[in-house]
Amino acid sequence: MPWEFFHTIFWHWEGWPTNPAPPTTFQITAMAVGWLAIGWIAVSLFVGTRRGPYDRVAGTVVISKSKTLAVKGE
Repeated sequence: MPWEFFHTIFWHWEGWPTNPAPPTTFQITAMAVGWLAIGWIAVSLFVGTRRGPYDRVAGTVVISKSKTLAVKGE
């Protein structure tokens, strides 16, 4: 999601990519929000349950077969 967010900011930037104008207040704010989202994704992968934000929102959990299920014949 942050990837598409940044693409939207840059493709609507006047003069981008050859002669970009100075960023507007909206663009600076939007980029700050995008960097915060990237930081949130990175941090969520290493703390707590180590699930990404999309897994948290969807409520999904990965369960390891070797720890929770016994397979017949093993």
